[in-house]
Amino acid sequence: MARIATMWAMLAENMKEVYPNLFVGTQLDCENNKALFDNWCVAHSCKEPYHRNALGYTGRIAPKDSPYYLYLYDEKYHHLILNIMDTDDSLRKNNRYFRS
Repeated sequence: MARIATMWAMLAENMKEVYPNLFVGTQLDCENNKALFDNWCVAHSCKEPYHRNALGYTGRIAPKDSPYYLYLYDEKYHHLILNIMDTDDSLRKNNRYFRS
């Protein structure tokens, strides 16, 4: 039980709980606390570096013909990796992936 309390204390220093059991943090928070995420699901809502590394593209934008152009779910590690920077304006206008 003490180990769990210590882990939560570490998270409390850097990450913010915005809803019960829903934490928001930075890339460094995620990378520095990997050992704590064994039973967690993580959403990376930034293109760099997660989406780029997951798909392996080197150009400015992700290949539009990729089935993982907008998102990729890594079932092994339970990470949702999003690409919300390169979306077509029509997706935004139709509110298919975004809400204002």
